[in-house]
Amino acid sequence: MRQGDLKAAGTWYQSSLTAVRGLGKLDLETDVRGQQALILCERGRFDKARAQLQVCLRYWQSQPHPRWIAVTQLQLGTVEAKAGNPTQARPYLTQANEGFTKVGDRAGSAEATRWLKSLHSSP
Repeated sequence: MRQGDLKAAGTWYQSSLTAVRGLGKLDLETDVRGQQALILCERGRFDKARAQLQVCLRYWQSQPHPRWIAVTQLQLGTVEAKAGNPTQARPYLTQANEGFTKVGDRAGSAEATRWLKSLHSSP
């Protein structure tokens, strides 16, 4: 996906999901679903991406797993930013930054900060 090949990424994520489905590995399944949501976002299917990530967020919050909560908040923030909704993106990105900071994930915090700064520079 990072190389921009959405078709290959979608195929890989679907294969991964098929492989883990039914094995009781809900953490892995939820992570893959979050990645699939980012493909939906890149294809402009913001509503579907948002809905899928909300399900992922509820799962991580039920665990609770602070780093994965922050990852999903970052994903939701990026979906909102790419959808042109900076007001909706900002709280997710701020919460992600705080979550990453609490667990010592400097890379995650830096990415959330970059997205927050991009919201300030956009019209």
